[in-house]
Amino acid sequence: MKKTTLALLFTASTFLVANGQISISQSNMPAIGNVLNWATDNSGSITSPGSSGASQTWNFSTLAASTVDTIHVVSTASTPSTYANQYPGANLAFKYSNTGANEALYEYYNSSSASINLQGIVFNSSAYGIVQYKFSKSWGIYSLPATYKSHWKGSYRAVMKTYDASGGGIIDSVEVIENGTYTDTIDSWGNMTTPSGTFNSIRDMHLENDLDSTYYYESGNWVFGGAYTSKNNFYSWYTNQANFNYMLVEMNVDSTGKATQLNWLDNKVVGINEIVDNNNTVSFPNPATSELTIKTESLEKGVVKVYDIAGQLIEMDELTNNKTVINTSEYKNGMYFYTLSDSDGNIIGRNKFAVSK
Repeated sequence: MKKTTLALLFTASTFLVANGQISISQSNMPAIGNVLNWATDNSGSITSPGSSGASQTWNFSTLAASTVDTIHVVSTASTPSTYANQYPGANLAFKYSNTGANEALYEYYNSSSASINLQGIVFNSSAYGIVQYKFSKSWGIYSLPATYKSHWKGSYRAVMKTYDASGGGIIDSVEVIENGTYTDTIDSWGNMTTPSGTFNSIRDMHLENDLDSTYYYESGNWVFGGAYTSKNNFYSWYTNQANFNYMLVEMNVDSTGKATQLNWLDNKVVGINEIVDNNNTVSFPNPATSELTIKTESLEKGVVKVYDIAGQLIEMDELTNNKTVINTSEYKNGMYFYTLSDSDGNIIGRNKFAVSK
């Protein structure tokens, strides 16, 4: 009887693997040292998340990067201590590189073999000062391991504060208390195609209800500003393929299921022989330590893509006024390559540089 059961289980598991059903574990999630190029598509070319169920096919190959955020996954100790100390339960952080001048954005997570939980967010904004989200009850982003028909739910409580530092000392100016409930279900599996390739994937359907209460600090007193409810529903696709340790695609949807925002992971691997030296660009200092300046006379505005020695895309930045500055402080020592592309995606320059610290 046991042999028959084992044989049936083996046959079933072989069928599932052959047809693309996968399981996601902590090893498939962001880890310290990862670099994630998180692109936003504003074209409106894809409006539906598609069907749920087994053996689905999602063709999102028409996604186009309107903007790209480069996310460095770093240790919490490498972030400003005034931020990190607010989240003692976090063991890694997302550091966003493409914020504005003199701005910074960090997200703090606890990653374990059982779950990924959001602990808080800090945005140091030139317009609003320090905006901080602190979760007194963390948000369970993902329950692990996850596979088809996995399900989890929970609630969270976050306090968002902004500070007005224009006067003497730091003063709370606005406080929003957010209480949310959510359910997540892995409702389908299949093949997802993006501009980065085709991947065996599972899809998470996230349904969330929020109640936000706003308070204002005026003349030494907190004043209740009102409360409102909202929904935050989205679909996200994950794979267990190497170099894609994050969501392949995230689609926010409205109450009718129509897409309102699309983000995707643009971590395409290219061949090193595609990236060769030419004289259209100059980069300095070379070798770099904490930053690298790239200049060209051939292009005023465009996109710079940086690749490691294995051909893995590790960063994207905008080229403005014929130059850009790449933050290499998180780069490991070694050789890197970059391309310069115009707004139509045509490569107009290629070169290489080294990092030595």
